[in-house]
Amino acid sequence: MIDKYTSLCDAIAENPVAANILMSYGVPCYGNTENQLSSLEDVGIRYGIDINSVISKINSTTSSLYWNIFLNIYNLFRNIFQ
Repeated sequence: MIDKYTSLCDAIAENPVAANILMSYGVPCYGNTENQLSSLEDVGIRYGIDINSVISKINSTTSSLYWNIFLNIYNLFRNIFQ
């Protein structure tokens, strides 16, 4: 689970879709070392965005990402053992 204390680099490592979400808010995610090492809270302050809504979006995509992986594995095994 990503929170406001998570670094940008760790958030992207946990959920690669986080980079797309952050870039849609105008936050550069690659090539800016200062951003990569900063917490999401610091990034939100620096770019003037409501980081809580961004974190909610990231976490919702993380849970749906894991759910889709689970469903794919479940369907794979179900097809194998039918």
